Amino acid sequence: MEAGLEEIFRRAVTKEEEAYHLYSWAQGETDDPATKTLLRELATEEQKHVTILENLRRRGVKGYDPPKLASPYISEYLNSPSTWQGANLQEIAVMAIKREEAAQNFYQLFAQATSDPEARRVLEVLAAAELSHKRRLEKYYEDVFLREG
Repeated sequence: MEAGLEEIFRRAVTKEEEAYHLYSWAQGETDDPATKTLLRELATEEQKHVTILENLRRRGVKGYDPPKLASPYISEYLNSPSTWQGANLQEIAVMAIKREEAAQNFYQLFAQATSDPEARRVLEVLAAAELSHKRRLEKYYEDVFLREG
């Protein structure tokens, strides 16, 4: 594997591990059971991302066509608190949405900046995965906080 592609994987794994540690830490910062559950699920997802990245790195990405997903709209209207400390469930959901959005943007920008087709494909796969996670969180947010009735 080329050094540039290896660096992309290294950075991606680092970002996923940082997210795992953040979500794990935030579990201890709340007494709310629903918030703890959400954070535990997010931390587990980040661990899965690391495994996926490592497997993808080992097997390569030739022949994989990343799914085309429409970008969800809700994050455009949400403002993220500046700290996880003392955050309630709604604030944690917003911060998680924004974190996944930032990860998606990170991978998309790298994909646009590279001329290496293999690296671009990997980055597009990663961006699609982050968008999928963001959409899951937005659906959760809509179901829990924007439900009418």
